[in-house]
Amino acid sequence: VLHPCTYLWVEKTKLKPAQAAKLTWSQALVTRGWWELMLSNLILNETVTGLMKWLGPAWFVLMPFLTLFMPYIGVNQAFMMIGSTTNR
Repeated sequence: VLHPCTYLWVEKTKLKPAQAAKLTWSQALVTRGWWELMLSNLILNETVTGLMKWLGPAWFVLMPFLTLFMPYIGVNQAFMMIGSTTNR
């Protein structure tokens, strides 16, 4: 959930990297655009997005096997599935 929300929050940051490079540290720490740019660089890079792309499907493949050793994972997932479905 955090990754798509971060994309929506900071995808269109107004501060460009060239402008951020000109800021001093004291200016950067109090500038909202600098924080948005850093958050964008931290989360919206190829490494993190690649990890998210493979982590989701891997969880659904590994979860049945993990519930054999950690039953609380299966109970938690069952409650999440029941709570997230709605009758429409």
